[in-house]
Amino acid sequence: ASLNRLTRAGLDMVCYDLASHATNTPVCGLLGGRWRDRIRISWVAFIRDDLGLLREEIAGKCGEGFTAFKLKVGVDIDLDEQRLAVMRETAGPRASIKIDPNGGWNRDQAVANIARLARFDIAGVETPVGGRDAAEIASVRREVDVPLIEHVVTPDDALDYIRHDSLDYFNIATTGCGGIHPARQIAQMAETAGVGLLLGSTVEMGPGTLAQIQLAASIRGLTLPSDLVGPGLYADDVLAQPLTYIDGHLAVPGTIGFGPDITL
Repeated sequence: ASLNRLTRAGLDMVCYDLASHATNTPVCGLLGGRWRDRIRISWVAFIRDDLGLLREEIAGKCGEGFTAFKLKVGVDIDLDEQRLAVMRETAGPRASIKIDPNGGWNRDQAVANIARLARFDIAGVETPVGGRDAAEIASVRREVDVPLIEHVVTPDDALDYIRHDSLDYFNIATTGCGGIHPARQIAQMAETAGVGLLLGSTVEMGPGTLAQIQLAASIRGLTLPSDLVGPGLYADDVLAQPLTYIDGHLAVPGTIGFGPDITL
C-alpha cells in the first residue's frame, strides 16, 4: 500500500507539473492560491546516545537561523529526557520543539511519558502510540496537556480522527497521502474541523520538496513548523540549484512546475 501511494504521488506530481506549464501558473495557484512566501521548517534530530553531538547539532542549526526542531524519541525514556533537556537548553526557551516516539509507546506509557516530558514546553507529540487507532489516541489526549499529532494518509482516516476528537494537528505529506490532490483534500477537512496542520516528510529530494512547498503555500491554516528537511540532509541533489534554508525557512518559488533545471 505504501509503494502504491508513492507511485500515485509521483503520477500526481507529473499531472500538476503538466497543468502548471499548460496554464503558466505556479502549482500553488492551481490549489487555491498562495498564502505565504516561505515555510517555517523544524529541523529533525534523530536518536543518538551522545549528548555532546546532539548539543553540537542543535547549536549549529540555531546558528543557521532555525527556531523549530523535532526530536525522535521512544527507545529509552531516561535518555529521551536527557536529550530533550539538552535540546531545550541549547535551542532556548522560545524555540518550538516537537517530539516523535514513532509509535514506540503503548497507551499507558504515552500518558506517563508525555506527563514526564511536558515540563520542556513541548509543541506537540507525534504518533504517541503504535497502531494509529483514533479511539486510543483520543484516550491519551484526554489525559495529557500536550498537543498530539498523527500522520493522516486518507480522507477516511481524517474523518475518523475528527469524529473521535483525537488530534490537535494532522501531519500530511504528498508521499504519505498519495499525491498533492489527496493531501490538499485532507488539509481542507482539517481546516473545516478546526484541526491544525503541518507537513511531514519522507526526506524528499529537491523536486519532491518543491511539491511539498507548493502544497504548503496553498494551505491557509498551516499551524506548526513543517519537517521538510530533505535538502538539508542530502550531500547532493538532482536540482541544478538545490533548495537552501534561509533563517530556518524554505522560500516558496514562483516558478512553473517542479524543478525546471534537473541534472541527472
